[in-house]
Amino acid sequence: MPMYEPMLLGSMRVDPPLVLAPLAGATLRPFRLLCRRLGAGMVCGEMISGMALRYANERTGRMLAVDPDEHPVSLQIAAGRPEVAGESATALRRAGADVIDLNMGCPVPKVRKTGAGAILGRDPGLARAIMDATVEAAADIPVTVKMRAGWDDDSINFMRIADEAVASGCAGIALHARTAVQMYAGRAEWGWIRQLVSHVPVPVTGNGDVRGPEDCLRMLEETGCAAVMIGREAQANPWVFQRCAAALAGAAVPPPPDWSERLAAAQSLCEGLIEELGERRGCLYARRTLGWLSRGMPDGARFRSRAHRISSAGDLRALLDAYGVPPAS
Repeated sequence: MPMYEPMLLGSMRVDPPLVLAPLAGATLRPFRLLCRRLGAGMVCGEMISGMALRYANERTGRMLAVDPDEHPVSLQIAAGRPEVAGESATALRRAGADVIDLNMGCPVPKVRKTGAGAILGRDPGLARAIMDATVEAAADIPVTVKMRAGWDDDSINFMRIADEAVASGCAGIALHARTAVQMYAGRAEWGWIRQLVSHVPVPVTGNGDVRGPEDCLRMLEETGCAAVMIGREAQANPWVFQRCAAALAGAAVPPPPDWSERLAAAQSLCEGLIEELGERRGCLYARRTLGWLSRGMPDGARFRSRAHRISSAGDLRALLDAYGVPPAS
């Protein structure tokens, strides 16, 4: 018997209530497809710059590609101006996004310098204008907001930003329970998620420090959130969705994958990246992917050293041959 209900964003169901977080350089289409197959109820594309979309950046245009097998999929935009947010929402709607997500939580300097990301939490009026423009352009597509608790410990204002999100017509809110200044350090304060759940009438997705089914169940129980978002753990362990989904269904949690299974998945994923991005750029992404998926692997340092040097599909095949991974059928 299922232990938790699907999350509803408008009329769209997220079932199971497990969401792959948008991750820069990671949540490309091949990785999103893998996470969907492993049990994520919704996957999110990596953050797309609204200004890059405005100026028809070729790489950014490719980030809009959506596979029929990955729905429901959320595409995320970062914009520091309402008109840019509206233009971007129109592009994401036309690309086939099931959800349009506004990034108001990214703390990295290059995003903040554009007036987007976590810096918007310091200007509720501008944040509201950006939300309004996005909701209007999105039309019938649900809009969500991903945000931090505040800029720092002296400016915890997620309730104020959440009020603006609700008033603008956003369908859901994801809260990364850290401040922008914290980046990814320290512990996530799940109490903030619980406070937000009790404060707003829209579904809240909790984010921060979920590494396995025990954390997933505990976050749902302690905070009352409607869904759990998993980010950094999924980079090295996309099977976290499989294990969490089983726990949410009240089923036996499968054991972690063995190394042959991990490397077979790495092969499929890396070949997908090469096909998606071309050999040169695909291999650059494959190097990082192999690094993440081989964490804790026996002889892992040597494997990663070789993986870091691959520059062709042939190099990838030779590396996997050396570790006994059979060719894909």
